[in-house]
Amino acid sequence: MSLSKNSLFPKAKSELEKPSVLSFDVFGTLITRLQLRPKDRFFSAYRRLGLEAAELNQLVEIRERGEARAARRMGPDLYSIGDIYQEMSGLDNLAVCYQDRALLAELEMEKEQCFAIQKGKNLWEEAKSSSKIIYVSDMYLPAEFIRELLEQNGLWEPQARLFVSHVEGCAKHSGLFGKIHKELGLRPKNIAHTGDSFKADVKTPNKIGLRTFFFKGAMPTRYEKTLHF
Repeated sequence: MSLSKNSLFPKAKSELEKPSVLSFDVFGTLITRLQLRPKDRFFSAYRRLGLEAAELNQLVEIRERGEARAARRMGPDLYSIGDIYQEMSGLDNLAVCYQDRALLAELEMEKEQCFAIQKGKNLWEEAKSSSKIIYVSDMYLPAEFIRELLEQNGLWEPQARLFVSHVEGCAKHSGLFGKIHKELGLRPKNIAHTGDSFKADVKTPNKIGLRTFFFKGAMPTRYEKTLHF
């Protein structure tokens, strides 16, 4: 692939020049949320349930504990949102009472908050014009839901494949890139991956021979990191 001279990421010209498949991380590279802190997003989701303040705080705490338990039971990045809510139901009767409604409220919140990262979208637009696209995500959300988020933000490429860690049974750090290149029948050097995590999207795929591009176009400023709403 050859990017234009006016590309926002001129360094990518050499990194992404020849591979037959271009792989994109999803969250933090192509799309992001209005609220950066998970806890803020949970409050935003559960407020629509009409809970009293004490119950709202309690349910958010249960959500955090449920995810921690799911991670311990399933392994980091290998649990689904269903696993999280299953763990929550074993922690408190409040979670049992609101389990289905709370899960739907969280998905509704994600649809409302997710938006395209313009710099990532520009890079994706250039890439899809000349190469096959795939998406790779360590994420607990359902694969079909992630595809819908990409579609609603104009970032889904027809015929593309989406690899999600909890569906594939392995995460980026535990063999997902190896599984992908074997499943696609490609040598690692024929795939170039772009993502915002240096460890998961650069160091890990580099170890098995993938080309990588470290995407820094959506890193929050030190002021944005302190915002809670």
